[in-house]
Amino acid sequence: MKKAFILICVLFVSKISFSQCFEGKIIDSKNNPIPYATIFCEKLSRGTTSNIEGYFKLDLPQGEHQIVIRYLGYKTKELTIKCPTNSNNLEIVLQEQLYKIPEVRILASGEDPAYSIMRKAVALSYYYLNQVEEYTCRIYLKGSGKLIKAPKMLEKSLEKDGLQVGNNIITENITDLRFRLPNIVEEKVVSIRSTIESQELTPMSYVTLSLYHDINGIVSPLGKNAFNCYKFQLASSFYDQDYLIHKIKVIPRREGFEFYSGYIFIVEGFWHLHSADLKLEQKMFTLKLRQVYSPVDSVVWMPVSHDFDIVVKAMGVIFEYKYVASVSDFKVKLNTALNHEMYKSLLTESKEEALKEQNIFENEQTRIRELTQKEDLTKTESKKLKKLVKKDVE
Repeated sequence: MKKAFILICVLFVSKISFSQCFEGKIIDSKNNPIPYATIFCEKLSRGTTSNIEGYFKLDLPQGEHQIVIRYLGYKTKELTIKCPTNSNNLEIVLQEQLYKIPEVRILASGEDPAYSIMRKAVALSYYYLNQVEEYTCRIYLKGSGKLIKAPKMLEKSLEKDGLQVGNNIITENITDLRFRLPNIVEEKVVSIRSTIESQELTPMSYVTLSLYHDINGIVSPLGKNAFNCYKFQLASSFYDQDYLIHKIKVIPRREGFEFYSGYIFIVEGFWHLHSADLKLEQKMFTLKLRQVYSPVDSVVWMPVSHDFDIVVKAMGVIFEYKYVASVSDFKVKLNTALNHEMYKSLLTESKEEALKEQNIFENEQTRIRELTQKEDLTKTESKKLKKLVKKDVE
């Protein structure tokens, strides 16, 4: 009886400590909702994603918190909020990302600049693959799907499994996950709710995969055979918070079920993943996966949100499913066999250089704007403007 009373008190205190909610809606500059955006508190390693209508809710303890909102194609936004307060139901506007470099840019040598970036990223992928010796996290996975088409002869069999053409299927899953090197994954299902019994379509294996190496015969764009299997193009570059990000187009060199296509985003200087937007074609299904990474430790970036579009086509059956996963409560243990200080110092220097380059770029852009807005330019100012524009274009 005493133990039960203590347990109830602990649960009650825990509920109070995280009872303050930060909620709202994520929209773009045209007032359209942004579904599946990532809302993450890096200090607490807690996060969530917006639903299909852009709404979200995140439980936070009392105090002041830095919140980061990310979505592919939009500028990352940082907010400072205080709990408790009555003003935490917010409408948050994300601005579209402005790209610095045109879609195609080839160097005088004839080689796309993407290859220089990818050589560094592939070289450092082994470090990032082994950077963390062990971690735990909680995964919230929500899926919704629909049977689009089925042959008459299979309809009754599918109905027994809860599948009917046109009917929506909903699945929710909370899982505590523990990972240990080299590749040991332990999953503990906390709760599950589904309108069907079968869980065969769950993409949990893709939530836990790492793009830093090949898995199940599928060649990663960052794997050791990446240059033999893929061509790369620098699609664009942009600044996200304090980081210069390169958007790299991934193009398979030949057809096959073992290759991704799409885009990966690499952080300048650090040469690790910022996000990914990839497609994988298999014999019976097509998978589109998007990942957004965020710092979960002073030197560790990990994927904090995933969303998947799955289309199954087999034996005349067409089934479409959408999964969204948010990952939080990360607890990481760095690999004690590696010298992280050496990498940390190198990456810090790279970040400082990136910040310096960003400041120079922004100052030059400001000066160009000022000169072009002047009604009368002197010869000296005209030469200066020409020089700035040339430098900016180069």
